[in-house]
Amino acid sequence: MAKNNISYDLNKNCQEYINTSQGLIHITEDKLENILLKNRDCFTAKRAWITPLSILLTCITSLLTTTFNDWLLPAAVWHAMFILIGASSFIWLIISSIKAIKNRKSGDINTLMQKIKTNM
Repeated sequence: MAKNNISYDLNKNCQEYINTSQGLIHITEDKLENILLKNRDCFTAKRAWITPLSILLTCITSLLTTTFNDWLLPAAVWHAMFILIGASSFIWLIISSIKAIKNRKSGDINTLMQKIKTNM
């Protein structure tokens, strides 16, 4: 019985890419903590507009689709509360959107890495 010796090198037609260079950053724990704490607001400000937008859309949807009834409070009070919550979330949305626009460049990983590298 003859052995079927089929061998085909799958790697001979493959393109090989080598990307093994690495940089090493030496920094003390307290310096890193200070840098991260100073830049935490930049990262959170980029997504802080989502909550007020969600509340605003919920209030608008409720105001457009709901007939308020007297339940624990008069219907006019419920209607006024939804209007006030919607208005305050609209103001909150404007403020958080301005902060997000201001921090759109400074709140990314590359900027943070550069700050860590330069503060050694």
